[in-house]
Amino acid sequence: MIKKLLLVRHASSDYAELGLKDIDRTLNETGIQQAHSMANYVKDKGVCPDLLIVSPAVRTRKTALFFVDSFGIGENKINLVDDVYEAEPETLLEIIRNVSNEIETLMLVGHNPSIALLSSYLSNEIIEQVPTCGIVDLIFDLDDWAGISRGSGELISLQSPETVLSQGM
Repeated sequence: MIKKLLLVRHASSDYAELGLKDIDRTLNETGIQQAHSMANYVKDKGVCPDLLIVSPAVRTRKTALFFVDSFGIGENKINLVDDVYEAEPETLLEIIRNVSNEIETLMLVGHNPSIALLSSYLSNEIIEQVPTCGIVDLIFDLDDWAGISRGSGELISLQSPETVLSQGM
């Protein structure tokens, strides 16, 4: 069986205003456009995650909402996981390994540098940066999420909003 993992960096956000905590930063206008475009791109590819694991940060939650709206699935498919915020790649890996095997397509919406580092680890490809609202598409020839490990994923694509918009995808 094939497992599909979509690692998504949150869309563009404003820098923290004086007194605003990092976790409370929201999407800016560019981020709203990015999230809308990328959600439609994934939907148009015929991909619909069974579950979205999302950092509790405002910008990741808002990014995830664009995806569930585009897919026409309920917000109950979003699982907010505190440990995704400011996570080390190893933490994200453990979260993924504990996902139910009934889930075939998983989307994780988080932050750099963890998304880029985890993408590199799983694919053995050098991914230095995932742009805002960039999507890393990986597949695994596994039945069990617990079996993912270094280099066990095949990198299908790394898409950015700029690439998607410029190619009219």
